[in-house]
Amino acid sequence: MQYVIGVDGGGTKTRGIIADENGQEITEYIVGATNQHSVGFDKAKGNLFSLFDYLMSQASTSEKNVVGVCVGLAGIDRKEDEKLFESHLVKKFPLATIRAYNDSFIGLYGGCHQAYGIMVNSGTGTIVFGRNLNGREARASGWGHILGDEGSGYDIGRRALMTICNAYDGRGESTLLTEIILGKLQLKNAEDLLGWILKNNADKSEIADLSRYVYDAYLKGDRKAIEILNYAADELARGVKAVAKKINIVNDEYNLVTTGGNLKYHKEFVDLLKEHVMKFSPKCKIIYPKDTPVKGAIMWILKECGFK
Repeated sequence: MQYVIGVDGGGTKTRGIIADENGQEITEYIVGATNQHSVGFDKAKGNLFSLFDYLMSQASTSEKNVVGVCVGLAGIDRKEDEKLFESHLVKKFPLATIRAYNDSFIGLYGGCHQAYGIMVNSGTGTIVFGRNLNGREARASGWGHILGDEGSGYDIGRRALMTICNAYDGRGESTLLTEIILGKLQLKNAEDLLGWILKNNADKSEIADLSRYVYDAYLKGDRKAIEILNYAADELARGVKAVAKKINIVNDEYNLVTTGGNLKYHKEFVDLLKEHVMKFSPKCKIIYPKDTPVKGAIMWILKECGFK
């Protein structure tokens, strides 16, 4: 029996699947981070290889029976990164077809079962990735919370906090966000936000988590919440437009795969994004992912190995 392995790796956890040549999944497993930019290459490689070893042990097989490996890792951002990981993977699996990509690619392929279209992710951070029929790829956003990540959960949460502070100062209009967020955080007034920020060391995930309350205020008709989410959706759409222009598909029919918590759990945000995207790409079809990125990795490597 021949096997293939697919991996989806990020800055906190890495998910892997081993499947047989027919695409039948044997087992799935999760290990720690494999983003070399956050944990270093040696740690990323160690976690990745321990994942391989566990998957093979569960399938009662070894490297010689693995014919294909596809990894999609958040830390692969350049061709040099691809070559670095591929060189180590080839040593581990000398008989296998090896593919190493940024995790955006397997997210797109898993999302629409095609290596064509655009994927937009809005979670704690954000990124837009696209690929045309000729294999030309482009990215936008993903600059991190200091340089960008507009339209992300962090950006939405931060703008909500700024809105509360502005309202408290009298520099902005009153907003339901004050009552909702301060209530959830059990704070008396906006001044207490300073202590909350210091206590949490301005943690990205803590601030991004506040975005959920912006949706609550939005559904209640709060003007500032509406303004924040419209801004966020427009920023994501600008990223989509930039990528679509780079790969020359603005006027074509293509799938826009929406991923990340903000787009997965909040239909109202997807509707806002659609409204902005349709202004420049009326033939675009916005879809939720058909499969997970790690399954996208499995499907892609099966295809690259010539299996049906």
